[in-house]
This record gives sequence, structure tokens and C-alpha cells, in this order.
Amino acid sequence: MTAARQVAWTPQARLRLAEILRVIRDDAGQEVSAKWGQELLHAPDILADHPYIGQMVPEIGRNEIREIGIAPYRIIYRVRRGGCIVVSVRHNRQLVTRKNLDQ
Repeated sequence: MTAARQVAWTPQARLRLAEILRVIRDDAGQEVSAKWGQELLHAPDILADHPYIGQMVPEIGRNEIREIGIAPYRIIYRVRRGGCIVVSVRHNRQLVTRKNLDQ
């Protein structure tokens, strides 16, 4: 049995998540925002055991840049030796480019 990989978040990805949750809180209230926060924050936990479960990000076209969907959001991550790192959280309507990937 192989050891679980580490799943980490970049500071930029955490900021994007906080921005999304602020908008949800302003639109739908604290309770709804907290529910989304838990779901989005913990969705990448599966990557510890299954790093390639997400699909390749079509706009980027690189196997190590992948995403898991929690509609209507995309959690974008990079597969690395020893683990995965969440690099961004985007709404489905937002295009991802190499330039804005880490912003």
C-alpha cells in the first residue's frame, strides 16, 4: 500500500476561495457561505489518494494541471511528486489561462 500524498493550497488559491465565499455570504448569507466553504475546502482531500481523478484543464493542456468540479466552481490543482497543490478556484464561467492561473 502506498502512502497518501500531501494536498496543499497556495496562498493565492486560499485568497480566491475567501473572495468566492465573501460573495456567497453577501448574496445568500453566512450559513450558505459556510456550507460552500466546507465543501470547497475539503473537496481536494480525495487527491491525497487519487491525484489524477480530476480532468486535465482543457485551456492549459498539460497533464499535471488538473481540475475537480464542484458546480459551479472549478478547483484547479497541480500534480507533483509527493502530492498535489491547489493553485486556484474559479467559477465555471471564468476562463483559465497560464497567466491568470496563479492569480
